[in-house]
Amino acid sequence: MAHAVDVGVYRSAIRVVLGDGREALWDADGAAALEAQVLRDGVLVGLVPAIPGSEDFDDAATVAAIAAADYDAESDPGATGR
Repeated sequence: MAHAVDVGVYRSAIRVVLGDGREALWDADGAAALEAQVLRDGVLVGLVPAIPGSEDFDDAATVAAIAAADYDAESDPGATGR
């Protein structure tokens, strides 16, 4: 299930509950491209990288991208220089 959540003053994100104790916060950083942070108990455990061209998505394309995202992809949120 997904719903809107406030993440700061005048900022909101889409929260997707993943069912295994994790949640994905889409666009919590205010950037134009669509990307997500995957959290467990408030701790970053993964990332869904920015989707190329997503800054031009309409609502339907945004919903489709969030629904199709691979939340289980291996990622190292502590890595730098990518």
